[in-house]
Amino acid sequence: MKTKSDIKTTQKKITGIIKKAIPFIAVMFVILLIIFPLSKKISSKKIMLAQKHAKESAVTRALTNVVTMELTPCLKLKGDV
Repeated sequence: MKTKSDIKTTQKKITGIIKKAIPFIAVMFVILLIIFPLSKKISSKKIMLAQKHAKESAVTRALTNVVTMELTPCLKLKGDV
């Protein structure tokens, strides 16, 4: 049969474990309620921006600048002016 001192030591052990677990539980609570929803929101915005960028780059295509110049053969002989 357990005595009162055994019960008190058991209760102290349990309360000690609970007191040590409170910071861990608080951190997990913050992660679950704040960081996960924000990460989902950020990833959805990232996908939306990637789609927008792909659409814009497909529409605006870089035009090539070409300058053409007509070349005519010219033969100069010693007697020609």
